[in-house]
Amino acid sequence: MPMEQNPYEGWDDEPTQNAIRLATKRVLVAEDDPMLRALIAERLRSVGCDVLEAANGQRAVDILTASVNEPVKSLRVELAIMDVRMPGLSGLEVVYLSRLWRWPMAMLLVTAYPDVELVDECERLGVPLLQKPFSLASINRAALAVLRGDLEVS
Repeated sequence: MPMEQNPYEGWDDEPTQNAIRLATKRVLVAEDDPMLRALIAERLRSVGCDVLEAANGQRAVDILTASVNEPVKSLRVELAIMDVRMPGLSGLEVVYLSRLWRWPMAMLLVTAYPDVELVDECERLGVPLLQKPFSLASINRAALAVLRGDLEVS
């Protein structure tokens, strides 16, 4: 049986760059593509993040709801990185719920389909949008920028 080829191979465009300091941050990665989700999660773990993973929007909501109710602050999610298009609830719908329920975590959306309406809606909500494909090094930069409160990610 042939090995499945990794379509994201080569995304790490800066392998010798010093890691951006995200250590001790708890991050949720919600992405329906299991290979991409694993790559992003591993990249964030390599710089010291505690990463939780979700394959769809409903699971992301479950994890974030539990996080908000967590009495131990260090076990709360500080950043949610979510694909816009996922089965069930979309990443954008999770953002709407986070605003409605006033969840106190930063959010970053990723998409391969950044149409004008989506970009405008993300700007209105104050949620940065990272376009796929992106380098794995750029996910670190974007995560750090969002945690700092920067709306623009590079």
